[in-house]
Amino acid sequence: MAKTYSTCTIDGCSKDAKAAKGWCWEHYANNRRHGTPTPPKPPKLTLSEKIDRIGWDVTESGCWEWKGRRLPSGYGTIANPGKSSWLYLHRLMYERYVGPIPEGLLIRHKCDNPPCSNPEHLETGTHTDNMRDMVERGRHRGGRNRQPLGARCRKRGHDLTTEDSVVRFSDGKEKCRACLPLDHAESRARRFRGSSAASR
Repeated sequence: MAKTYSTCTIDGCSKDAKAAKGWCWEHYANNRRHGTPTPPKPPKLTLSEKIDRIGWDVTESGCWEWKGRRLPSGYGTIANPGKSSWLYLHRLMYERYVGPIPEGLLIRHKCDNPPCSNPEHLETGTHTDNMRDMVERGRHRGGRNRQPLGARCRKRGHDLTTEDSVVRFSDGKEKCRACLPLDHAESRARRFRGSSAASR
């Protein structure tokens, strides 16, 4: 008659023994998956290692566009280790490659591309400097939001070097012509997903 156990036979485990060899289900599953009931845990990555593992796409204009989580505004973020908060990637990259951010100053994008984390495209400045940049570059609420010729699409990096690469609307707003069909397709996909979920 096979010996029975009330708790898992793995040292340090107090869970009920419910599987073969007197193991709990967790250790039994580990043994099937990894060949050992106690596989070594992967080492915890530092913040810099996490940033390097996720990485970025380098655009023709030299922007390092973050491949990880982004805010709706486009700014890249990464989880703060051990805390339930998020850190701005462009601030981390400035501190990593340039140095500490002086107290009271912000990090501004010279390239006007929020997902960019290239330290050469970042500079410090005050809140006033940032607001002036926003107005001069047409990003303020009610502004024309006009992209200068020679620029790149802030959303997807399309080339905007020709006059017909931008669609101008009667209300003064402008959009990248190449982005329009992509935006419409994404909108249709969101509506389809929403209607599918509602019908379940």
